[in-house]
Amino acid sequence: MKFRTILKQASSPIDINYQSKVLFMGSCFAQNIGKAMGDRKFMTSINPLGISYNPISLAKNIATITECKSPDPEEVYSNESIHFHYDFHGINNALSRTSFVEKIDDKIKAGYEFVKTTDILFISLGTAHVFSHKDHGVVNNCHKMPNDLFTRRLLKVEEIVSALQRIITQLTTVNYGVKIVFTVSPIRHIRDGLVADRRSKSMLIAALTQVINDQDVFYFPSYELLIDDLRDYRFYKADMIHPNDQAIGYIWEYFSESYFSTDTIELIRKVDKINSMLSHRQISHSTDQARILKEKIKTAVSQLTNHIPEEKWQLE
Repeated sequence: MKFRTILKQASSPIDINYQSKVLFMGSCFAQNIGKAMGDRKFMTSINPLGISYNPISLAKNIATITECKSPDPEEVYSNESIHFHYDFHGINNALSRTSFVEKIDDKIKAGYEFVKTTDILFISLGTAHVFSHKDHGVVNNCHKMPNDLFTRRLLKVEEIVSALQRIITQLTTVNYGVKIVFTVSPIRHIRDGLVADRRSKSMLIAALTQVINDQDVFYFPSYELLIDDLRDYRFYKADMIHPNDQAIGYIWEYFSESYFSTDTIELIRKVDKINSMLSHRQISHSTDQARILKEKIKTAVSQLTNHIPEEKWQLE
């Protein structure tokens, strides 16, 4: 007797290895998988300008990076001495307009340098609901400004398709060979209730079917893995919104089998073993046991230098 339906592993033409440069952008689910790769010492960049949940704001952020375009200082506002821009996440906020612009400029330049040479970009779409400012249009973040400045609405499928096409065009203009993988985040946006969240996700999926082409634009089923495959509240955190570590681990396994060769998976196992040794708590670093462990780690790291630069480990 079967008690669940398992999402069958689909073959992928994309091969990620330790020479690949991989960029993750979008919702906080991109943070989860991006961190999993970063922890395993892949060459990654995660949301250079901060998290974006909706496709319009993502398209704006990607245009900012690919055009290496500094924001207009006149569009930097303040709220209780905190300076912000409606197109960017609060992680960029600063105590002055000048420091905000300097901070975001540095991130834009670093993002541009990574984007133009990246091999794969994973984009996680979180919601089709957007907040629109009466003067600025769709915003990435409301930055705790008064509610009456904004209206909330659900994007139409054609608006989402237009944003996704802009993203693809912007990226391929600066990096012709880049592979783009879209996914819909399984994190539930239930501000307006379960029905509205499912409607939002369906809009995103409907739009994605119009841009996926199996040549250089692909789809990864993170939403389906949690909602249809695991399909159980025990795979959520206590808030019943975010996937827990077990769910993220399951999706990571599916991700690994999709994009990593057996050789790369074997290297990942070795990296995981080193990470486990590094996390081993030592009461004293001067004991014989601590010195033996340190040498063991150094030896293991040296055996991987053909694939992973030693400085990535930041060993003492």
